[in-house]
Amino acid sequence: MWPTQPPPLTPQAQALLWMLNALKAATEAYIEQPIQYIIITNPLPLKSSPIYHSTIHSASSTLGLRLGSTHFLNAQAAAEAYETKGTCDLLPDSYDDYTSDHLFIAINYNRAAFSAFIMVEDCDVYEELRTVHDTTLGSGSDIPRAERHDAIKAALGDIVKPPYVHGTSTYKAIRDIVLLGESTNNEVLHAVLEEVLSRPFINLNIGASKERLKMVNPLFAASRGAAKACLNCKFAKNHNGMYGST
Repeated sequence: MWPTQPPPLTPQAQALLWMLNALKAATEAYIEQPIQYIIITNPLPLKSSPIYHSTIHSASSTLGLRLGSTHFLNAQAAAEAYETKGTCDLLPDSYDDYTSDHLFIAINYNRAAFSAFIMVEDCDVYEELRTVHDTTLGSGSDIPRAERHDAIKAALGDIVKPPYVHGTSTYKAIRDIVLLGESTNNEVLHAVLEEVLSRPFINLNIGASKERLKMVNPLFAASRGAAKACLNCKFAKNHNGMYGST
């Protein structure tokens, strides 16, 4: 019996195929190695969509790429790159003290939007507690500087207000910060961060946070975290015998 031909790509998948092909070619030329895996990161939490997943799967499989996660949050990917983690202890002496070390804020700032997430990490599992996303407050906005400063300060101030409740757990304080995006050096953003993150209910180690932020360029933080996830996925599958060694 002759093998059946795959169905033709939809217009959406065809457009994505061109983009992925260009990214694949540019990346392979830079690293001088073939790409086998792909992970899609998203700026905001997305609901499961069969059409969305089918489009990405069709485009990536046409290029011979193995598709990993399609619902990887940019903020989580950046946190992976910065290694923003607490101490994984399955039997802590005090659960309240244990969980408080895992609460952090991730801020994605670019020309298009201002986004902030309160997130918790527990033994490599990340969940977002709160999200704010405003497309009028990006660094490319026409809003006057003073007005944009006040609006970002209000948005950030609202999202960091305690209590921090998730399920049956209440977290004591925000301990860390993750920055990602092309506009993280923006003066307005840094002025707001200094004002909001110095509040007493936020217990950031500013010095340690700044030193770690120097390790990764915020512009590439999410993509670096996604690449790290690809390596972990590849190792796990090779280790389990699902794919041959490389």
